Amino acid sequence: GSFPAGLGILVGIGFDPLTGNTFVHPRFATTIHEFTSAGTEVLPTLVSPGTSSNDYDLEFAPEPFTLGTTPVAANTLIIMNGEDAPLRRVYALDKNTGAVLASRPLPAAGTDPVGMAYHPGRNSFFTIDWVIDNIVEVNPATGAVLGTFSVNPVGAPLFSVFYGDIEVDQGTGRLLLVS
Repeated sequence: GSFPAGLGILVGIGFDPLTGNTFVHPRFATTIHEFTSAGTEVLPTLVSPGTSSNDYDLEFAPEPFTLGTTPVAANTLIIMNGEDAPLRRVYALDKNTGAVLASRPLPAAGTDPVGMAYHPGRNSFFTIDWVIDNIVEVNPATGAVLGTFSVNPVGAPLFSVFYGDIEVDQGTGRLLLVS
């Protein structure tokens, strides 16, 4: 199904598998909106952490993990703000209150991340960068870069990330990219 959110250009979306609701972030908004599958908005809206941004992603933790030094429960709302100043950040939020439970700066390996996904098989985040078209794997506890690679491997068709996103196929562990 689908519904018109009526919020302008959306740049972040996350699906809550427990409630079946969708969380969205409009471009440069200061709020996060939650909708039922029928398109009814669930109030109140959540305050978006960090700087107003259009390089932004929403995700729900598929399992417990540690962000910085803070344990984060499964199904916690995870936010990546690629324009947060002075450092881009990942936040863990209480999806009901919007309270920031934990946060961690992203490493400087990518310049402008627009998408993020948690990989349960690797206990890591993957971010995708739209300026230099690369993917960075990050340890969520330490912030260490575990690996960096191009979205354009040798022999593959040319792919350019522009307002793209990255997701993890929970069944196979493969990375899925969109631009």
